[in-house]
Formats: sequence, structure tokens, C-alpha cells
Amino acid sequence: MSPSSIHVMTLTELAAHPCVQGEAIGLAYPLQPEFRPVQWADGLALYQYKACPFCVKVPRAMMRQSLSIETLDVKRSETAWGELLAGGGDLKVPCLRVEGSDGQVEWLYESGHIIGYLEDRFVAGSNVVGA
Repeated sequence: MSPSSIHVMTLTELAAHPCVQGEAIGLAYPLQPEFRPVQWADGLALYQYKACPFCVKVPRAMMRQSLSIETLDVKRSETAWGELLAGGGDLKVPCLRVEGSDGQVEWLYESGHIIGYLEDRFVAGSNVVGA
């Protein structure tokens, strides 16, 4: 993926996203648009549908952890659709593409598995990468 095709969502944009707005997902706390340091998560890309109810959990977890991860809408991008099918082997979303420093690629499906991976790899709300 070329850097020019990457859209990095700010916390404000993420909070305004229709899938993440407090009322739409029943958050027990108000979304706080104030600035928090955002950690860019290199080697990660989230494949999703903007209107997918199963995809809502991952952006919420990203916001809680102040993570910025490349997001790709599989329904709106033929390139993303092709990458997901060719790489992951399934058009199921959400899917997190994890590229290691050695170039190995792993495709994680299911929001619970993706959130668990992010929680294990990153310390929530800080810029500290887990072991």
C-alpha cells in the first residue's frame, strides 16, 4: 500500500464516524474529542465496511487505546476487496492485516480476536508498545 493512499483518521474524525458515535453504539460514557497523543500502528491495516455492525467494536478499541490504524472500506474499494480476498482468503470483516518486521503477513478475523491482539501489543492509552 502506498503512503499516498493511506487515510489516517484523527480521534475527532473517529468520534464523528457514524459507527462510533455514542448514541449509535450505546456507549456508557461520552466521547471526549480533546487531544490525546495518537500512536501510529505500523504494519497494521483494518479491512471493514463502514456500515457493518460487527466492525464497530474495533474502531472503539482503537480510540480507547489512542491507536491510528489504516482503515480500508472493502465495499468502496475494489483494491481493498481484492487484497482481502487474495491475502486473507475470505471477504469476512472486520479483518486486521498484520505485517511483521520480517515481512510475514497474518490476517486476523473476528472483532474479539482483533481487539485482544491490539490489547496485547499496545498498552492502552499510551505510546508504549507491548512486548
